[in-house]
Amino acid sequence: MKFVSKITVKITFIALLIIILLIPLSLIQSVIIEREIRRNEAVVEVSHSWGHQQNIIGPILTVPYQYSWKDHENVIRTVVTKAHFLPDHLQIKGSLFPEVRYRGIYEAVLYRVILKISGKFSHPRFQQWKISNEDVMWNEAFISIGIPDMRGIKGEVEIIWNQQKLSFHPGANDVKLYDSGMHAKISGLDVKNNSDTHTFEFNLALNGSEIIHILPLGKETKVEFSSLWPHPSFTGAFLPTKRDINTEGFKASWELTYFGRSYPQQWKAEDYEINKLKSLLQKSAFGVKLLFPVDAYQKSERSVKYGILFITLTFLAFFLFEVLGSLRIHPLQYLLVGFANCLFYLLLISLSEHLDFLVSYMIASGSTIVLISGYVSKILKSKKRAIGVA
Repeated sequence: MKFVSKITVKITFIALLIIILLIPLSLIQSVIIEREIRRNEAVVEVSHSWGHQQNIIGPILTVPYQYSWKDHENVIRTVVTKAHFLPDHLQIKGSLFPEVRYRGIYEAVLYRVILKISGKFSHPRFQQWKISNEDVMWNEAFISIGIPDMRGIKGEVEIIWNQQKLSFHPGANDVKLYDSGMHAKISGLDVKNNSDTHTFEFNLALNGSEIIHILPLGKETKVEFSSLWPHPSFTGAFLPTKRDINTEGFKASWELTYFGRSYPQQWKAEDYEINKLKSLLQKSAFGVKLLFPVDAYQKSERSVKYGILFITLTFLAFFLFEVLGSLRIHPLQYLLVGFANCLFYLLLISLSEHLDFLVSYMIASGSTIVLISGYVSKILKSKKRAIGVA
């Protein structure tokens, strides 16, 4: 009974030591998270100088018009507002050229993208809103596109509208759907000279970082992306219809209709609360994220989650040596070996920031094994037992 009681006390005490060692393990996990946050901050710094994530909204055709009414004093008031129209057909072909830049020891994946954007609009119809053609300001019509980070645009952007070359200018021109973008004034929409459809085509060279998103604004939207980056992650509201991924890169294509979204093909500015409409637009976004493979921080974080297992197994070996070998191991010696196990994870994260993760793991584990085995050979008074623990 006395022997059983001693074993019970010993097991209880070992369990208490394991719980205590959860504290340094959690602190090491906090260090890993802190280093990962610092890496993310470095990536943001690099992106700030190059171009942030890009979210292409458009093109959108906007036509101002005016309407009048009588107020309570019987005075006629006139207000100028806007109507927005989306393309019937939208086709975007994008070639992504990835670049890896460094800030200290940290890597950031950036890209240059060349977008070939084309499609067609139906001629704007105001009849359904009972707005007369005389109230429509056809000569003030413009086409616009939203781009979150205008610093990423490289070179002048020209649009071919109905076979007429026009230039884009910075600014969203009071289209409140996006905070930044560009616009081009267009002609040929007046009632005396209109056609059923209006075609457009333009190229856009753009810098960005990590993610590029497109909005499916067409009744029919076709998007194609290709790149030499072998680790894409397809994000957003829609997955590709077709995709091909290999070690040499990827190709992906989407074919979508307007039934997959929650906003119409045309609306007046006063029809929607602007923040609600922005939300509906963003919910339909889709695209590509140039993903790094699982990095050292994720691998280290996964490793440290198994720390309690290695500590428990080491303590179990010590306990069996005590019970079967009639040895006495002081609780402080258990604790020192447990701390040595914890140091493995700290060493792992330090090395993996500079070396390949597998090499770092081998060095860190080898160092820890040598440290513990050398110490254990003294407290167990046997090289054979030390080799067993190793």
